Amino acid sequence: MTAADFLTAAPLLGDRRPREVTGNEWVSFPAIDLQSGGLHSLTVLHEGAGGLLELAGLAASGGRLLVPFAYTRPAGTSAASGLPGGGWQAVDLAEFRWDREGEWLPGWTADSADLHLAGRLLAPPGHRGAVYRLTVTNRCPADREVVVGLGGSWAETRQTLFASRPVSGAHQAWYDEWTQTLVLECRPGLALFGWALGADRPLSTCIFEAVPVWQAAADSSLQLGLGLEATANPALPWRGRLGQRTAGAATGACLRFFLGTTLTLAPGETGEAAFFLGVGTDGDGARLTLVDLRRRGAAALHDAARRSLAGRVPPLDPARVRSLLEAVGEPVSQAEAEQAAARLTALFRRNLHFNRCFATGRALDTGRLALVTSRSPDYYVKGVFWARDTFLWSFPALLLDDPELAREALVLGLTRYVQHGPFHACYLDGRPLYPGFELDELAAPLWAFDHYLAMTGDHSLWTEPGVAEGLRLILRRFRTLAEEGREKAADGLEPELRPLRDGRGLLLPTFLDPSDDPVADHPYLTYPNVLAWRALTGFARQAEGRREWGEERRQAAQLAEAVQRGVREHLLCGQEPRRSFAMAVSGDGGGLVMGDNPAGSLALLAYLGFCDRTDPVFAHTVAGLNRPGNPFYFPGSFGGRGNRHAPFPWVVARAADLLAGDPSALKFFLHAPLDDGLACESVDPRTGAARTGAAFAAAAGWLAWCLYLALGQDVPNPWR
Repeated sequence: MTAADFLTAAPLLGDRRPREVTGNEWVSFPAIDLQSGGLHSLTVLHEGAGGLLELAGLAASGGRLLVPFAYTRPAGTSAASGLPGGGWQAVDLAEFRWDREGEWLPGWTADSADLHLAGRLLAPPGHRGAVYRLTVTNRCPADREVVVGLGGSWAETRQTLFASRPVSGAHQAWYDEWTQTLVLECRPGLALFGWALGADRPLSTCIFEAVPVWQAAADSSLQLGLGLEATANPALPWRGRLGQRTAGAATGACLRFFLGTTLTLAPGETGEAAFFLGVGTDGDGARLTLVDLRRRGAAALHDAARRSLAGRVPPLDPARVRSLLEAVGEPVSQAEAEQAAARLTALFRRNLHFNRCFATGRALDTGRLALVTSRSPDYYVKGVFWARDTFLWSFPALLLDDPELAREALVLGLTRYVQHGPFHACYLDGRPLYPGFELDELAAPLWAFDHYLAMTGDHSLWTEPGVAEGLRLILRRFRTLAEEGREKAADGLEPELRPLRDGRGLLLPTFLDPSDDPVADHPYLTYPNVLAWRALTGFARQAEGRREWGEERRQAAQLAEAVQRGVREHLLCGQEPRRSFAMAVSGDGGGLVMGDNPAGSLALLAYLGFCDRTDPVFAHTVAGLNRPGNPFYFPGSFGGRGNRHAPFPWVVARAADLLAGDPSALKFFLHAPLDDGLACESVDPRTGAARTGAAFAAAAGWLAWCLYLALGQDVPNPWR
C-alpha cells in the first residue's frame, strides 16, 4: 500500500432541504428553516474549543433551536372567560414567501385567516448578537390581541471542527428581572457559553422548563405558548415563569422555552415587536450585550446592517455577460443580458457576503479574528484554518469587499498562522492540526502579500509588527526546499522532500496536492510550482528599492527564475502545435502525469501571469480540460472536472475556467443551483446541485472573485 492509497475522500451529500443563512463576525445562523422561519442552529467561533461551538435544537421537533410564533384571541378576552388556555389560539401560517435584503438579510411573509405576518433576521455588524423583527397586520373586522414571540428547544451544544461532538455539561435557563431577558447558559463546569433573548417591549410571558429528550420528543408539537397567562395554571406542565429563577437540563435533557409580547391591533393596524439575541462566554456577557442591542434599537441596527451591504461593489457588466453568452452560441438581447447580469450579480454578492461572514469571524472567548474554511456545520471540515483556502480563495474577495478586514487577515497569515500554515490544516489559534506539507500553502500568504500591495499600495504592511519575521520564514523555507541534501527539519519541512534540478531549472516538491491528497511518486506539480514562481516574483517586485530586503529580493528572484525554467523544461509534453502543460512529473523527472487537479487547476496559469491566455500551449491545455478525453471530466448539463477526492465537477475549477476565458463556465453559474446559491465543493453534473462540501465559505469567496474579474466593471486587477 502506498501513500496515495490513503485518500480522505469527500463524503457525499444526501437530500438537502433548502435553507437561508446569515450572520456577522460574531454569530452565524447556518440553517434557517424556510417552512417556519426558525433557526436550526447557532454557531460561534471559540479558540478554547479549537473551532466552532454549535447550539442545536431537538431533532424530533424538526431540529429547530429557535422558532417565531404567534397566538391570537379577540381583544378583551381573559382567562376568566373559561375558554381553554385563556382563549389563545396558535396562528396557523400558510406558505412562507422569502426575500433577501442586500442578498444577506433574509425575510419572510406569511398569512393566516386573520393575520398577515412578516419577519426579518439580521446580525448587525460589530455586535455580538442578532435581531429578529416581527410585524403583524390585523385583517379582522374587529380588534385582536396577538402575542408574538420566539420559542424553541435547546437540546445540545457541540464542539465542531472536522467532526462534531457533544459538550458534556448542564444547560441552565433563568428569567433575569434586571435586564428583562431569558438567559441560557452551557456549563461544563465553569460557564462556556451563554445566550440571552429579550424584546424591545415588556414581555407578557416567559415560559421555560427542562425535560428529558425522550419526553420532549414525545411532545414535539412545540405549542409552547399554550396558557400564555403569567398566572399559575395547575393544568399546565410548564414550570418556569416570570418570577421563577432557574430551570436546568443535564446531559441527555433539553431546555424548552417561549417568550412573547402582546400587541393589541385595530382592524387593518400593523404592529411590530423586535426580539434580540445576545451571545457571550457566559450568561452575564450575553444579557448585557442584549441590553446594548435594545438601547440601540432594532430600526437603527437594521439601517446599519443595510448600509454595511450597500455600495460595496458595483453590479456586474451586462455587456460582458452578453459577450460571453454569445461566445457559446447564445445570442441574447440587451434586456436578456441585463436579466442575466442581475442574476449573476445576486449570486456574486451573496457569495461575497457569505465569504466575509463565514470564512472569517471573531472568536467569542478572545475577540481575535480567526480565518476558517467555513463557519457552517454543513461543511465537512469546518472551523479550521487552511492557508490555501484563506489566501488563494477567500482573500481576493475579502480585499474587494472589506480592505481593512483583508489587511488584518493577511497580518494574521504572516504572524499567527505562518509557523504551521504550510502543513495542511491548523486550529483557530495557529496550532498544528493536520500534518502534511503543501507547496501551494507555503506560497499562499506570500502571493496574498503581493496581491494586497498591488491592489492597495499600502506599504505600511512592511513595518507591521511580526510581518517581516513571517516573510523571512516563508522565504527561508523556499530556499531550504530548493536545496538538495540539506537537513530540512530545522525549518519544519519533511527531510525527504527533495527538489528536482536539471541545469538551471528547478522544481519544488510537495507531499500533498492542492486537494490535500498524497502525490506519492509524482511530487512535482505544475500549478503549485507556478504559484511559487508567482509568489516569489511578486515579492521580488514589491521589495525593489528596499535596501533592508536586498538580499532576500535577490534570492527570491533567482529562485523564481529557476522554477520558471524547471516548469518549461520538465512539465511540457507533446509536439508543436499540440504542446500542453502536464499536471505533474514523477520523482525521477521522467514520467509526466496528465490531467488536472480541480483545486489547483492548470486553467489558472494565465491568471497567475505565467503565460498569456492566447499562448498556444495554454490554449491547447485548457481545451483538453473539459472534454471526455480527461478521465476525470464528468459530462452533463453542468459538466466539469473533478478527481478521486470528489469525483464530480468542482465549483472552484469551473470558476477558474472563467479566468481562462471559457464562456461555457458562465452558463454553468448562470443556471446551476449549487448549494441554495452558495458555493460548494462539487455538484451533480446532471442537476448542478451540491454533491460534496456544502456551505464552502472560502470557495464562495473564490467564486465571487472570479465572477468579478470576468464580468465586473472597471476591475482594478493588476493581472488582467
